[in-house]
Amino acid sequence: MNKMTEQPITGVTGTGFTGLNQLSEDEFFEVGKRLSDMERGMQWCIGDWYNAIPAGKGNKYDSADGKKKACEEVGLSFTYARDCGWVADKFTMSSRNDEVKFNHHKMLAIEALTDGQRLDLLKQAEAEGWSSSRLKTERDAV
Repeated sequence: MNKMTEQPITGVTGTGFTGLNQLSEDEFFEVGKRLSDMERGMQWCIGDWYNAIPAGKGNKYDSADGKKKACEEVGLSFTYARDCGWVADKFTMSSRNDEVKFNHHKMLAIEALTDGQRLDLLKQAEAEGWSSSRLKTERDAV
């Protein structure tokens, strides 16, 4: 077991990553893999967070703009978080396909499609390596 799996990444700051030159080659590439995973999943995580903002009587997010206030409190763009939340709401955790980009899912998060159509198009996009442009064309044909 290497140090990376035993310890959290400690060199990450708000403006960069320090200490990379102190890692072994294996640790360095493990960090790269983790960063890649985080980057691919970030929009999903923001969307899930946005959708989980507590609402209801008795809390400060109860007003009509409560989700906006929550985003402002943590420094997230409300519009960006809302858009991520829209996509995350249209795809359950088990229907998300990490072999295609979040943007592919976003193109399919429209009301005109059924859940089945969304999943079929995602599977085709993965199997055939469709670009976003090709997926849009196929979506519009459905």
